[in-house]
Amino acid sequence: MEADTSIITSDVVDMGSYEDADMSRGVARSASQVKRIERACLVGAARNDRYIVELLGNHFAVELLESASGIEYKDDPNVVFVCTDFINCPHFKYLHSCGTLIIGPAIIKLRAKQSKPLLMPRPNRPLYTDSMVGVSIVLSGVSGKQCREAVDLVHFMGGSARKKFSASTTHLITDAAKGKTYRMAISMGCRAVHLRWLHVSWTFRDDTHTSVTAPEFINQFLVEPFCGLRIWFVAYHDEELNDMRQKTIEHKGKLASSQQEATHIVVSNSPDATVEDFDQKQHLVSGEWFWLSIQLNCCANEEIYQWKGHKRANRKRAAFSSPRSEQPAHSSRRTLSRSSLDNLETSNSSAVADYSEHLFSAEDLEKLPSSPRRVDKRHAVCKEMLETEENYLKALKIIVQTFKEPLEALAHDPESGLLSKAEIMQIFSRVPSLVEVHEKICNELRTYVMHWSTDRLIGKIWLDYAEYLRPVYKAFINSYDTAVLTLDQCDRSKPKFHAFLKAAESRAECQRNNLRDLLVRPVQRLPSVLLLLKAIQKKTERSNPDNSCLTKALRALEDVLATANESRRQTESYAEIFRVSNEIDRCPPEILSSARTLTSELHVLSLGGEDEWAKTRGRNMAIFLFNDLIEIAKVRSGTTTDSPTRRISTQAFTRQISFSSFRHEKKKYKHHQQYMLTSIRQIDIISHSDFEGVFVLSFRVSQGEDFWVAQCLENQPGEMRKFLKDLSTQIFYLCGRITLMDDMNLDSEPSSDTIVTIRKALHHAWLLKQ
Repeated sequence: MEADTSIITSDVVDMGSYEDADMSRGVARSASQVKRIERACLVGAARNDRYIVELLGNHFAVELLESASGIEYKDDPNVVFVCTDFINCPHFKYLHSCGTLIIGPAIIKLRAKQSKPLLMPRPNRPLYTDSMVGVSIVLSGVSGKQCREAVDLVHFMGGSARKKFSASTTHLITDAAKGKTYRMAISMGCRAVHLRWLHVSWTFRDDTHTSVTAPEFINQFLVEPFCGLRIWFVAYHDEELNDMRQKTIEHKGKLASSQQEATHIVVSNSPDATVEDFDQKQHLVSGEWFWLSIQLNCCANEEIYQWKGHKRANRKRAAFSSPRSEQPAHSSRRTLSRSSLDNLETSNSSAVADYSEHLFSAEDLEKLPSSPRRVDKRHAVCKEMLETEENYLKALKIIVQTFKEPLEALAHDPESGLLSKAEIMQIFSRVPSLVEVHEKICNELRTYVMHWSTDRLIGKIWLDYAEYLRPVYKAFINSYDTAVLTLDQCDRSKPKFHAFLKAAESRAECQRNNLRDLLVRPVQRLPSVLLLLKAIQKKTERSNPDNSCLTKALRALEDVLATANESRRQTESYAEIFRVSNEIDRCPPEILSSARTLTSELHVLSLGGEDEWAKTRGRNMAIFLFNDLIEIAKVRSGTTTDSPTRRISTQAFTRQISFSSFRHEKKKYKHHQQYMLTSIRQIDIISHSDFEGVFVLSFRVSQGEDFWVAQCLENQPGEMRKFLKDLSTQIFYLCGRITLMDDMNLDSEPSSDTIVTIRKALHHAWLLKQ
């Protein structure tokens, strides 16, 4: 199924055009062997190129001859022919067949530009340009005629061709990512490129500024990882199956219509996955092979990534077999989580050995009575704690060894398309410190469980390490949202990183857990430890010295968890204030304070008011309520908000945001006024039959009192009253003053300057409704 047709000897292909490594070394000319061109014959159209004539005659001091065909000079070994067309010109083809020396105009221009001498080319090796000097190709899977053309083009551009792959080969020309030659080329770091590379390079033969061997030029012609392959998938869920099918097509593979048609059968790591009736020539590979091929941009070695599950080959395939549909994941896959790391912490199937055999010596065992030994329930729970701790430590090490370290090793390579050092830091930087602390805890727990006695102080282990756990968990939980957000963004925006993740997650050690699942483990670990410590304490007698240690350990770990959560809450609050300040143009910088929290927002229509507020009539405004002040900003036209109002909840708010995006977005708001809550004197709600959601805020200012009339733009009933109640409550918490939320009935209120202004504002609102 993988015919590897390298260069084939045929009547069409002249094998003399190829050279092996020894021949190549023999042909290399030293400085004493080279000879300058002294006589040149301009053939055909070359006679009309005044620039070439000028360079040859004046710059290189070459004796010039002219001829329509060059036939009359073909027997002169000192004459070099200059031809402009190496492909279609019959005179060039005749002179080439006679073994004459031929060059093209590009090499003349290039040598003049480089201020180098114009040397005679190799016999029977026309040289148009040297854009491929140093290139050594081998062709695989290319037909005889195409082979001849490819070899000629490489020679015309100063390169060489080999019959067989060797250490000196620089490029493999093929259109399929399979075969022994392809595998050898990839293993030796040789680039596999499409035949099209040679033809496109030839179109640049007169361009002295474009390097056709530069990586940025060659990369567009690399053989895609699934080119020439037909792929069939087994035991994948619909979402992942659709993703893999799409990636197959994107990387030039074909979706096999049946298993029998496939060259490669990709099988998931589900324990229920089985493959039957496959051909011995077909490759049964794991999902890691698929994703690693995409990441590396070449077909990974199938032998390394063979699928190891249950399979049964069809030694005698039926002549006519009905096509089988692509196998989805079995419905029982829903229960596969029993072996995932999700259950490793709580599973009774121990990840560590039963240490009971190490508890007594052989002499002790002989002295034991034959009756069944009483089960030590406290020991059983302690063993469970050790199991979960070892599995948790295993998950942390998987994060470091399977994801972090390989990414760090590739971070210096810009062509890897993976993560930058900054992104790696954002995702993984807090994990190694967790590994360091928990490895010590795990070692001490293992010692106690293996050498068990009833007075082992399990609680003391956690108590002693509580202060070591505090900074590492505070740092991790505080940066968890940033890590997950960065991971998700990179997964969406970087195809190579997406492939890297999928390949790594397909490995057996990950046990079908993705990196996101693994990163949440530290968030869950301390609550899990607290539950286990409580379970151990229930099985511990009060007279046991470990009882008091367990009590102290519980308090210490609860405090560690509380500290981490409080730090997270403070960071959430500060991040939200930072968001608001970056959305408001000319926002006073003093709004940024670690002691300040954002409570809620309200979007309103300004109906005017006194002094400066009269100028805001008809403007959309936003009120941001903090615990000690309110920021009132104008909503800029042409900008939109995700939500007209947003109640801030530190419980549900996604804390970390991409601060860099603030630099590029047009700011939604423009600062208008900022008041300390203590300066708000009165809050009035206007009761009117024609209007809803109108309120008045009265402010105490240096020159007396200002008031502002606004109408809530929210559609949800009660939103305005809820916001104003929050405002009143915050004022009370801040200074102990009760700010009444009065309902003002304009029909019953006596006339005053304030009432007149409010009525004018309502009249304006009425005009806006018309």
